Amino acid sequence: MMQDRGGAGREVTVIGAGIIGVCCALWLQRAGFDVTIVDKNEPGNGTSFGNTAMITPSQVVPQSMPGLWKDLPRWLMSSRSPLKIRPGYLPMIAPWLWEFHRAATVENAIRVHRSLRALHGGTFNLYAELSRSTPAENFFEMCGHMHLTVQGAKSRSSELAGLMREAAGVVIEPLSQDDIRALEPRLAPIFKSGVLMPGSGRCRNPHRLVQIFAQEAVRNGARFIKADVNGISVENGRCVSIDIDGTRTPVQRIVVAAGMGSRALTGKLGIKVPLDTERGYHVTVPDPGFRPERQVIVREWGIGVGPIDDALRGAGTVEFCSVNAKPNWKRANNLLKRMKEIYPSVNTEGATLWKGDRPSISDGLPVLGRPARYQNVYCAFGNAQHGMTAGPMMGKLVAEIVSGQATSIDVAPLSPDRF
Repeated sequence: MMQDRGGAGREVTVIGAGIIGVCCALWLQRAGFDVTIVDKNEPGNGTSFGNTAMITPSQVVPQSMPGLWKDLPRWLMSSRSPLKIRPGYLPMIAPWLWEFHRAATVENAIRVHRSLRALHGGTFNLYAELSRSTPAENFFEMCGHMHLTVQGAKSRSSELAGLMREAAGVVIEPLSQDDIRALEPRLAPIFKSGVLMPGSGRCRNPHRLVQIFAQEAVRNGARFIKADVNGISVENGRCVSIDIDGTRTPVQRIVVAAGMGSRALTGKLGIKVPLDTERGYHVTVPDPGFRPERQVIVREWGIGVGPIDDALRGAGTVEFCSVNAKPNWKRANNLLKRMKEIYPSVNTEGATLWKGDRPSISDGLPVLGRPARYQNVYCAFGNAQHGMTAGPMMGKLVAEIVSGQATSIDVAPLSPDRF
């Protein structure tokens, strides 16, 4: 019987059926474990449902960078800003924002950069391994991302960000206004400059990808339970059972990979992590009339646009509010307006709106690993806007940690005990 240092058996319960959870399940199965996946929703119906399908190994720059806070007043005062804080939520988010501000140092930015580079750099290869001989085998395309600007001005942190990308070997091709139009003729002639990152790409349909991975896990013997985890019972430093919709269910190991739901679960375990939501919105038009060759990101507007199968989706912005707060659909409608500004010829008939709560840690890194106070509890959450990119490596690392193996990358900076 396979055992880790905690002395548990070979059964693992993964709480969460988003991209992180299903990747954990697949890698754990490959390591010889029996897996149960528990989620109150169908696989992929949480935050994994609504992203822009971008796969970004080039994402090696932290969100909290030196100089970022100088832009905050301008963002908060603009009616079309990509950042909003609901007034009633400010007292709740203030501690998270303070820690986020404290992380905006050169030293911390470099530390976070190194971990992001390790987490994201091999994502296409890992996805190829997980999807081989499955219906998702041809879901991935290294199409390149265009980062465009209307203003033509560099951000205050661009020099440090450039050094980080250079250190990570990220290829960047500068784009003039004419280059932009030549690459994507349907773009509006408003973008003055930009860059192309040819090493980044996309997934054809992220929701379908998670569904396929979950189906593969079940085909390989996993159980999927559609239910809510209401409680966790602990004895002598071990999780002995979880409450699934009122039924006490014994467990040998648990992996907490529930996105924003991880905050309540870790809270039940007495594990305090600075996890909060960066609520985002999306708009999807089912018949746009064309399919762009590349993903387009306009940082000034906080929007990314790209195809989902034959549809076209615009997603982004950050709204700090309670996970239970009603959606502000005005923000989603603003994304639709921005999409029309980016692609004036897009057909927006039949557009659908969506919101999701992206789980974000204040220091810019996810939480991954076993808390020292527990022998059989493992964490894998907090990837903010980059869960699709980090998913396969997060899952592989969880399987390595549960197995007691040496990990593929240094996971010490991701420890749940670092706070």
